[in-house]
Amino acid sequence: MDRRELPKIQVWTDGSCNNNRKSDGGGIGIVMRFNENQHEVSEGPFMDSPTSASMEIMAVIRALEILSFRYNIIIHSDNQYVVNTYEKKWLQRWVKNGELGKRANGELWKRFDKIVSKHKKMGSRVKLCWVKGHNGNEYNEIADKLANEGRLNHKKIA
Repeated sequence: MDRRELPKIQVWTDGSCNNNRKSDGGGIGIVMRFNENQHEVSEGPFMDSPTSASMEIMAVIRALEILSFRYNIIIHSDNQYVVNTYEKKWLQRWVKNGELGKRANGELWKRFDKIVSKHKKMGSRVKLCWVKGHNGNEYNEIADKLANEGRLNHKKIA
C-alpha cells in the first residue's frame, strides 16, 4: 500500500504542568480522530520533575505509543518547540551529532526518536503541525482539559 493511501489519523496533544509547584506533577491530554471516531486519553500526574516542555514532549510520545497500525499520522501541538524540533530536523541533527545527552529533556527526545523510527519502519508517515493554543480549536481545547485532568489526578505515575 502506498503511503498516500494509508488511512489518516488526526491527533491533538497537550501537556500540563504547574511550573510554580512541580511537586504537583504534570499531565498529558490526547485526542485522536479517525473518520468519525474519537478517542481521548488523560494521563498523570507524572512526578519526575515535570516541566511544561517535558509534558508536551510526553504527550506526543504517548500518542505515538498508543498507535499500533500504519497511518498517515498528523499530530497537532500548541508547542512550537516540539513541532520545530521534529519538523525542522533538529532532532535528526542532534542524534547524528551525538548531542541528545546534552539537550534538555534528552531522555524524552531519545524515546521520541525511538517511537517515530518504529512508526517509519512500519511504513507510517508522521507529521507535526503547530496549532495556536487557547484559540478556540475544539480538539486542542479538549486536549488541554484532559492534560489538566491528568495533572490533577490522584493516581501518581513515576
